[in-house]
Amino acid sequence: MKPTLSCARLHLCLGAVTFLVLPSLTRGQPGPGPGAVFVNQNRIIIPTNGPATPYPSPIQVAGLSGEILQVTVTLQGLTHPVPDDLDIVVVSPSGERVMLMSDAGGDLPTDGAVLTFSDNATAVLPDSSPRIVSGIYRPTNYAPNDSFPAPGPPPPYEKALAVFQGKNPNGLWRLFVLDDAGPLGGIIAGGWRLDILTTNIPPEITRQPQDKTVFAGESAQFNVVVTGTPPFEYQWIHNGQILVPFGQGSDTLTIPKAKAGDAGTYVVVVTNVAGNAVSRPALLQVIGPLDVVVSPAAATVQPGACVTFQANIAAVPPVLYQWTLNGTRLPDETNSTLRICPASISDGGHYAVVVWKNGEAKRSSPGLLIVSAATDLPPEDKFDARPKLERPLGTVQGNSRRASVEPGEPVKFGGGRTVWLEWIAAANGVVTFSTRGSAFDTLLCVYTGSTMAELKLVTSDNDSGPGYTSELKFNARAGTPYQIQLDGFGIGGSGGEFTLSWNLDRAALAVPVIVKPPESQSVGVGRSAVFSVQTESANDRFQWFFNGKAIAGENQDTLVIRDAGSKNVGIYRVGIQNALNQIITSPPFQLQVGSHGLPLVQDKFETMYATSGNAGFIGIGLGNSFFTEVPAEASGSEGDPTPCGGPFFGTLWQGLNATNAGVIQVETTGSLIPARLAVYFLTGGEGDFTNDPVICDLTSASNGVPAIAKFNAKSGTNYTVIVEGLGSGNLHLTSKMGIAPSFSSPLQYCAVSAGGGVVLGMPAGASNWCPLPSCQWQFNGVNILDATNTTLLVTNFNETMVGTYSVVVSNFVGTATSPVAYLLMAGPFTLSYSWLGAAGASPFKLVISNTAPFVIQAAAAITGPWNPVATNPDPCFILLYTNTSPGLESQRFFRAAPWSPP
Repeated sequence: MKPTLSCARLHLCLGAVTFLVLPSLTRGQPGPGPGAVFVNQNRIIIPTNGPATPYPSPIQVAGLSGEILQVTVTLQGLTHPVPDDLDIVVVSPSGERVMLMSDAGGDLPTDGAVLTFSDNATAVLPDSSPRIVSGIYRPTNYAPNDSFPAPGPPPPYEKALAVFQGKNPNGLWRLFVLDDAGPLGGIIAGGWRLDILTTNIPPEITRQPQDKTVFAGESAQFNVVVTGTPPFEYQWIHNGQILVPFGQGSDTLTIPKAKAGDAGTYVVVVTNVAGNAVSRPALLQVIGPLDVVVSPAAATVQPGACVTFQANIAAVPPVLYQWTLNGTRLPDETNSTLRICPASISDGGHYAVVVWKNGEAKRSSPGLLIVSAATDLPPEDKFDARPKLERPLGTVQGNSRRASVEPGEPVKFGGGRTVWLEWIAAANGVVTFSTRGSAFDTLLCVYTGSTMAELKLVTSDNDSGPGYTSELKFNARAGTPYQIQLDGFGIGGSGGEFTLSWNLDRAALAVPVIVKPPESQSVGVGRSAVFSVQTESANDRFQWFFNGKAIAGENQDTLVIRDAGSKNVGIYRVGIQNALNQIITSPPFQLQVGSHGLPLVQDKFETMYATSGNAGFIGIGLGNSFFTEVPAEASGSEGDPTPCGGPFFGTLWQGLNATNAGVIQVETTGSLIPARLAVYFLTGGEGDFTNDPVICDLTSASNGVPAIAKFNAKSGTNYTVIVEGLGSGNLHLTSKMGIAPSFSSPLQYCAVSAGGGVVLGMPAGASNWCPLPSCQWQFNGVNILDATNTTLLVTNFNETMVGTYSVVVSNFVGTATSPVAYLLMAGPFTLSYSWLGAAGASPFKLVISNTAPFVIQAAAAITGPWNPVATNPDPCFILLYTNTSPGLESQRFFRAAPWSPP
């Protein structure tokens, strides 16, 4: 009987198994997965007859994924004098068995041969000769009827290792070696090994990253659990942007101190050689003081690409959103994401978002989008270095932030960072130039002439395109060089990433061209406003419009508005028609009315500073009051603030310079629509709205009453008022300066005879209040009907009228109340005296009262003559007279007599 291995013997054999993982295939390529080598190095001793020791020789396979694709088996160091006696079979964990060799090699000895069995081999073991040597062979069975004693596998035995394909590789593999004839034994000195190649399984996410909500400053962590064929690589994506690339990530992402910029969605992409898996988006919410960050901060794409801007916020939802382009509001873009798909060259610019919650608002820093589509060299800062282009359709792009102005160069108001190119018309036609896609407020001018000194303006534009970009048309003549100047509006000019495109339409009829458009005006109420337009052709016809409606009979190049008032405040345009019946319309312009000589209320705060000195500011001092009525239509810009936690879209700007110290009040009383306003204190020569405002009133947006902002102004200081009208209509903006009323006069006591009367006047100091206050007289704290003059006449006095008479005075600064007089019923004309010390040797005091003016007289004798010593012209004043020379006056006589002014 052939011997068998005991369980204890099997355990010892397993302890000597080693495990080696070979390098995997390159990530991301299809095909077979990683190979794995499993080795049992224990020698296998072959007896003279019967099963080898151990029987079987085991290899435990573990840690492989996928199904078996290929198996090879190697005998390491076979020595036997008669290999024809050997039968060797390998058995898989699932029971499939393959005869590796049986009755091969004849009686030719083999010594230390390393034999690898593979279905891919081209050779089989020899039957009898030549002798067996090291090599790669297909499984070889010359005695198909052989069998193995227990616990060996019973027949039948497969002829190819392919029987293992598609099976699970993990588990116990067994190698059975049998010498079925004597008389000599042998050995497999190095044991045996398995090379198993499995199929690769694409990654599968079995545990998705979960949503997280953390407070600002706390740690946040996302993790994922994956199955499939290792190794895996991980790429973490935040709001569509790669945060951790392949090769640097793991199954866990940790955000140590979360802030607003970390909020948003997180996705992990897991990949191996078989494929990839994408997780569900996990949302991170950051709770803290309202804050917002836009991602990406910048993106450069090709036309046709898709771009998504994401607003990351620190706040508890719900939060409201409004997206802007170069500061101007984008209609209907009120979600946390802004998707641009497909992107065109006109979509470039600065994208930002304003978020607000419960009255608090924040504006993000902008994210810059560049849609790269340049066809030609960019313009140059120097006029003489400008590129010369002839393409009828093209685009140039660049950055003008470092551009400057050369001596003698024409510069439009607000400009100062110019770049130039020359465009030569390839044919007659109408050409359109546009700066859509630029990231700043552009100015665009077209000139003819080949030198700086010869330049002649053809046309220009400021804000005809969206987001403060420019767009204009003109009639191009074949072969004519046109000098194109691109500038930016700002304080000393502005620059940045620009896109300038043009398109020549050869089939288009000639269009009217505006050389000088009408400009907005502010005139005093009752005065005249004159608007004019200059065009390229003297044969053009005109039609003026007011708030979108044609003005009857106004068909000249000049519009005169006489006796201007509220009815004339609004938005004007002029339509222009040429002889070919082609029509264009001018950019809009405004008429504002108000106090005479006031500068325009501006749509852009830079306009107030782009002028020299304080030309854009209104000087306001004590007692000054002025107003301006303006159309509420306005657009926002990137520099606009969100004062007192309230977002402003479409702001108007007015500058104030305090020439005195006092209280300034700005209000929207008289406006046709609700409004909100704020006032900022300016420390430098231009606007800085990063600090909190001096004062703001945002409530009229909800309660419908006028917005009023009142603050203490410092003499010589510049202040900027910003106002936003909510709706379409006119705003009435009033500013005034004053000081609060105050009193120093004491209460008077006045005796009034029955049926008599008295006139009470304002307390002293009233003439110094700015502005003068309104008055309300009171009797014993109750308002007296219709008593609102600066004096109060009390007549027909009786007992019911005895009491305290006061006046309440008020202006926009404050209110003060002062008791003026206490009126009582008059008794007889009285005169009394009292000694202030020892009788006859000290001063004495006279007390005299009357209901009419009187005079105190003194005489040495009672018969006179009497001389006046004191006069009391005010019957409400009780005269107290004290003698100053008692030695001289102790023998004098005193009397009171009626008095009337001379």
